[in-house]
Order: sequence, then structure tokens, then C-alpha cells
Amino acid sequence: MIRAFILIKAQTEGGQSGIKTVVEEVKSLQSVVETHRILGPFDVLIKTETETMDELTDLIDTIRNIYGAKETATYLTH
Repeated sequence: MIRAFILIKAQTEGGQSGIKTVVEEVKSLQSVVETHRILGPFDVLIKTETETMDELTDLIDTIRNIYGAKETATYLTH
């Protein structure tokens, strides 16, 4: 099992709608275990669990293609 935390910076021009969109989209992804709105340089923190690194890479690509997702940072854990 590959566990990772992914930080997401959302586009927030014009209000918080970018963050809400990202949170809603991310929550629907199968490998996402937890989703949190946070304060600081990033807007969303998610905990993920995948079976392989390839699945994690695909998940990161999917997140980066969500409308409103501006930047990500991924941290593996064990």
C-alpha cells in the first residue's frame, strides 16, 4: 500500500469557488481517503492510498487536471 499526502493550491481569483470546486472533485476520487481545507500557502490537504506508484502517479495527474487546481506537492509516508 502506497500512502501519500497531497497538498493542492487552488485558483482563488474571484472568491473561494476554486477551492470548493477542487474539494468536491477530489472527494469523488476512489484513492482519496481524507480531504481537508487548510490555511497557508496551499488550500487543500488530502490523504491517499494506492496499490502502486503508477496508480499514485495517475491520481496526481488526475488532480492536476481538475479545473481550479493550480499546483500540487506530494509527500509519501509509511
